[in-house]
This record gives sequence, structure tokens and C-alpha cells, in this order.
Amino acid sequence: MSELDPLEEHEEYTETELLEAEYLLLDKAFRTSFALIVGKTTLKVILSEDEGVILAHDPDSPLDTVRNMNSLQNMMDYFIEEEEYEKCAKVRDIINLFKPNDTN
Repeated sequence: MSELDPLEEHEEYTETELLEAEYLLLDKAFRTSFALIVGKTTLKVILSEDEGVILAHDPDSPLDTVRNMNSLQNMMDYFIEEEEYEKCAKVRDIINLFKPNDTN
């Protein structure tokens, strides 16, 4: 297996199948992180599920870290693309909680 081609072991899948799998993982990560961030679930519940854990943010770091703020922005962009505007608005509100106040 070549270190330059991480998908080499998945050559039996078409590019379309790989893109679909990637989309499903991304969707699960954003939705799981969203549910955790807005308090609809807990990390304990997520970890107890047999499906495996995938998150779009770092649950061990505060939400206002640069890394998690980037993740929140990506999450908001994802929900805009999916036309799930209520989720988008909730993520926007969380982002705005941590933005520095620009007024003097």
C-alpha cells in the first residue's frame, strides 16, 4: 500500500461511492456535534451508542477556541447548504456569543 494514496485499499469502490460515504460521515459528524452543542444529547450518550463516534468539533476544548470556532462556521455553512435554517440560526447564535464586541 502506498503512503501517498490513502484510498488505495478501497479501490473496489467507485469514486461516486467514496464521495457518498464521505458525505454521510460529514453529515453524521455535523449532526452529532450539533446535538451535543445545543444540549440535545450528552457525550456519555454518544459514546454509549454502538455506531461509533464522529464529531465535527473538539469536545475536549472550549467552543471559543479557534479550532472549534472554525468547526462551528463550517457547521453553519453545511446547514445553509442543506437548507436547515433553524439549525443554522442556532449555530450562528453560538458563534455570536464568542465573537468579540466590535463596538467602542
